[in-house]
Amino acid sequence: MAGKEEQEPRLFKWGALILGFVAVVLVGEAVVVHQVLGDWAKSGTFGDTFGAANALFSGLAFGGVIVAILLQRKELELQRKELELTRRELARTAEAQEKSEKILRQQLHYSFLASKIEALNTAIAYYSEEYKSHGQQGRQADMRNAEQKIKKCKQQIENTLKTFQASTLEE
Repeated sequence: MAGKEEQEPRLFKWGALILGFVAVVLVGEAVVVHQVLGDWAKSGTFGDTFGAANALFSGLAFGGVIVAILLQRKELELQRKELELTRRELARTAEAQEKSEKILRQQLHYSFLASKIEALNTAIAYYSEEYKSHGQQGRQADMRNAEQKIKKCKQQIENTLKTFQASTLEE
């Protein structure tokens, strides 16, 4: 089946061919009638005898206009259906995009919480090493300071885990 782009030039060619044929027939008919009858008054009377043919062709032209309107109506109906399908698809796409955005935000939130816990674990490891090194050197005040920092980091980890649990329960 030919595409729409291929049909338009072909329709234009056929339309031009038919229009040219009608023009040649009309000019040829006028020349023949004038040559045969020789007088324009007689040729006018002779032309009136073809009034029925003129009415027939006018009726056919009017019928062609009606057919064109009906075809255009059908095409517009199909176009409306296509627009409705497009609107539905766009709504589905928007909904999917909103879901994707929500999931992406959740992933970002969880990634942030995981990074925070990882940073606090690193701090605990650092303060644990500091605690051990101060214990070997006998500095009690520094050991208490490192122990307090470890407790603070552990408390922050617990709070972060509670935040994570609360956010997963909301979903």
